[in-house]
Amino acid sequence: MSATPQNGTLTFIGKSGRIYNVDIYISDVAGSQATFNASGSAGASSLAYWRSPEDVSLIDYAMVTGTADTKGIVLSQDGATRNGAVLRYANFLNSLNKRTAVNVNFPAGALIGAIQF
Repeated sequence: MSATPQNGTLTFIGKSGRIYNVDIYISDVAGSQATFNASGSAGASSLAYWRSPEDVSLIDYAMVTGTADTKGIVLSQDGATRNGAVLRYANFLNSLNKRTAVNVNFPAGALIGAIQF
C-alpha cells in the first residue's frame, strides 16, 4: 500500500483549566514518530515532541481520516512509551460524533511524543 499522511489535533487540559490544542502529523510510516505543532498545522518537518507547559491531561484526539499503513499511535513521555496510552485511529476520527474518552496525564515539562504502529 501507499502511505497516506494525515493530520489531527490532540486536546489537552492543564491543571489551570487552560485548553491546549496541539496539531499532529501522521506520516503513515510504522515505527516513525509523529510530529507536533502547537501554533499551526503540523507537517513532516515539525518537532517530534510537544513540551507541556504545566501538568496536563489529554482529553481528546481527533484525526481527519484513516491511513493505509498504520492503525494508531502510542504516546510517549520523555522518549519512553506510556503503558495504556494507545490511540487507535478508528476510534478517533473527527467525523465521529462521539469519540472514545481519553484521560492520559503528563507532568509539567514532559516531552510528549507519539510512535506510529
